[in-house]
Amino acid sequence: MRKLVVLLALGCALVASGGAAQAKGPNPPRLEKILGLVPTNPHAAAAVSGFGKLSYHGGPVMLTNKTYAIYWKPSGYSVSSGYVSLNNRFLADVAAASGQTSNVYWSDTQYYQGSGTHQYISYSSTFGGSYTDTDAFPASGCNDGVSQTTVCLTDAQLQSEVAKVKSRLGWVSNPSTVFFLFTPKNVGSCVGSD
Repeated sequence: MRKLVVLLALGCALVASGGAAQAKGPNPPRLEKILGLVPTNPHAAAAVSGFGKLSYHGGPVMLTNKTYAIYWKPSGYSVSSGYVSLNNRFLADVAAASGQTSNVYWSDTQYYQGSGTHQYISYSSTFGGSYTDTDAFPASGCNDGVSQTTVCLTDAQLQSEVAKVKSRLGWVSNPSTVFFLFTPKNVGSCVGSD
């Protein structure tokens, strides 16, 4: 059982390198290595302990965010009871807790973007809303090697779905927006195939 679930790491933009890791199985998905060190903010209220640091390669860092949730659920596919409401509640709760130091997202305020004059990440999140799309899935564009998968969607197919919904609803992209695309069980996804 596979679902496309994009996990938000508030403000920590990671830059993919050109190297690829291989998964086993027929036509495995191509997985990109994620590398990077994001500098820490010496002014953050609470230091976070852990293993190593994120590498920063000079790219953009999301300093604030506005999140949207898209549920792609064509006829014949289902999700468990409460799936949509729980995901929406999580995103709304994260937004409602913006600025609080008791939330796990507060740890992201230790990072910043730039050199010289730093732009620090702030725990500032808003939830822009959600939409359930019942349009049919396109034909599988890849094979993820999982026997339960009924359809496998490429990154390009997933991006096309996000673009379609944004256009349909008038949602606007900018460097601070994040679009989460959720699919039902038994729907796979691949970055590409080798």
